[in-house]
Amino acid sequence: MSSNKSHHAQGQNQIENDTNPNKTVTVSVNSIQTYFSLIPTIRVSIKNILGENCQVRVMTDSGSESTFISKKCLKLLGLKRKNARLQIRGLQHSNIAMTKGCVEMDLVSLHDPKVKLPVKAYVLEKLTAPLPTERIYETHFSHLKNACLADSIFFIPNDIDMILGSDYFFSILLPGQITCAQSNLIAQNSIFGFLISGKLTESLNSNSMLNLHINSTNIDIS
Repeated sequence: MSSNKSHHAQGQNQIENDTNPNKTVTVSVNSIQTYFSLIPTIRVSIKNILGENCQVRVMTDSGSESTFISKKCLKLLGLKRKNARLQIRGLQHSNIAMTKGCVEMDLVSLHDPKVKLPVKAYVLEKLTAPLPTERIYETHFSHLKNACLADSIFFIPNDIDMILGSDYFFSILLPGQITCAQSNLIAQNSIFGFLISGKLTESLNSNSMLNLHINSTNIDIS
């Protein structure tokens, strides 16, 4: 997250257990060719407690039942949170974390300030590792150079300040896709610009991390 006073949200660590999501398809002497999936991200503007516009990076996750914001991002925004406790569960219903309240705010498009999405986000101590897990090179997305992107630097690993869950994700989608036969990346239109996702093949020296998507169970709201 950044503002016109150069505040920057620092990296959040994973709250999930790291696992190896990669499928080994080719083995050579020096490297392993692996697949990884690009998760769509958005850059939006949120007003902090002083009324200043701050840029926040949001990961979209249609598999998450709720929307979340990191405690560090909320602290930098200075917004007041309400009491709300949700038990966060991962795969096989394993308990991952407990929310530390909730906050209401508007996510504003960087392309058109008239486009706003009011959201209620639950506060978590930590969200996920920087995304994408690996830098993506221009050869994969040269067909998108003229598209209005929801995250103009989606291809560079960077911190995640919020997770936009299924409670809002499908409401931001618009008709229209951009595809290319030479690339596995797909651009889906949204109110914030085109969301980029797809399956990529990279030659890596080590395995990437899997970001576990999360569901929530409401256990107590006071």
